[in-house]
Amino acid sequence: MGLLQDNPDREVRVDALVAAGRLGDPSVLAEVLPLMDDRQDSAMREAATFTLGRAGDKRAIAPLLKALDDRRPSVQVLACLGLAQTDDPRIGPALVRVLADPRKPDGVRAGCAYAIGARRIASGVPALLAAIADNRGEAQRLSAWALGQLGDARALGPLIRAYFARAGRADDELVWAIGRTSGAAVPPAALSGLGEFPVRAGKYHVDEAIALLPGELPRPVASSRLIVDHADDIARGLSEALSEHRDVIVAVLEDLDGAPRQLSLGALAPAAPAEPRLDAALAVIATAIEPRITAQLTSDDPKVRALAVSVLAKLDGGKLHGADAAVTRALGDPADQVRAAGMNAIAVLAARRGAAPPALVSALVHALASPGWSDRRVAALALGQLGDKGDPAALIKAAGDPSSFVREAVASALASQAGSLDALLALSRDEVSQVRAAAAQSLATQKDERARKRRAELVADPDPAVRSAAGGR
Repeated sequence: MGLLQDNPDREVRVDALVAAGRLGDPSVLAEVLPLMDDRQDSAMREAATFTLGRAGDKRAIAPLLKALDDRRPSVQVLACLGLAQTDDPRIGPALVRVLADPRKPDGVRAGCAYAIGARRIASGVPALLAAIADNRGEAQRLSAWALGQLGDARALGPLIRAYFARAGRADDELVWAIGRTSGAAVPPAALSGLGEFPVRAGKYHVDEAIALLPGELPRPVASSRLIVDHADDIARGLSEALSEHRDVIVAVLEDLDGAPRQLSLGALAPAAPAEPRLDAALAVIATAIEPRITAQLTSDDPKVRALAVSVLAKLDGGKLHGADAAVTRALGDPADQVRAAGMNAIAVLAARRGAAPPALVSALVHALASPGWSDRRVAALALGQLGDKGDPAALIKAAGDPSSFVREAVASALASQAGSLDALLALSRDEVSQVRAAAAQSLATQKDERARKRRAELVADPDPAVRSAAGGR
């Protein structure tokens, strides 16, 4: 602290002040308090505010509360984080006031949200709930953490809704907070990052300081109980998010499309096998969101249309009747990715219903004769997923396609088809190495001496990828 008094170099004085703050020694208060009024030097006010907050002394409360209205957002953030380190009845109302003010910068609101959670200020719950609903920046992220820290069960529904509306942003705090408020026995988080003072160009760097908070969080194990007990909250959250702008809609659809054959719920989806109560809850969610998904089929954005078709197939459980018509329309869509999504959705419908819709299988066979090789390739792979529920004869015929990309897809798809050995043997002699490699892998599924012998021959193929696919080195 002697450097503060004796050294004329401003940067050295600021560094000394920050170093004293990191020590967290209240004995420096008398020398630091006058620096809070240095209206000309914001860097000195930043360092002084940091040091007062680290002191953990009630004598620092009044100047920190005053600093919440400093003209520099960086000082306001440091005041929020300083107040997070001391208990006092005056703190709660001031922090809530800042968080609830939409005119305040996002980083300032985020810092005060963190402080509310750090001090477990229950009166801050309404402001925190409003922040997770009206803000998708750092204020939302740290408000979610604060709600988790408080562990208030009233926050669970809004947290679930915020999770689905996050539009691709980080979800760690939301997932942790959902675990905390759902009764999953998730412990509160330890406070961290308050001793950091990141600097850029000689100034306190607000964005980096906020990004350090709240520190590493354990990721709760998703459970079926959350979905079973809160299916209505999840359905409401999904429906609201699907009414948002394009980026949110895409993020939600990608979450829902995350599993191969069934509805996914992102990080909220349990890893355990399905069980009757979970299936019933997912059916409730599917019924509730089906109109919103269907509405996306007419979007101007082909990515949205493709995702909507794929999700609609995964919602199909025998009670929804729009999937077949949606897939049929998708097969004629002008966008490649939508047609591909429609073809892949046929295999999903077959898996969920136990049988492939005959009209859609016929449409896949028709797609094998499409002018574009990309459509023919996707159709071949989709027929392969259908196995004996598809049309093996049509797939075998496609082994003579003029495009090597299609022949490669056919070679992979024939692995699941009965009576395909002769076609696979022919493909294993294709002039294109990728086709031979795909055929070599599929021959491994054939219980026939000719298949075993041909794989042994392919171990000597000049292409290393073919040798590897045949089981060689």
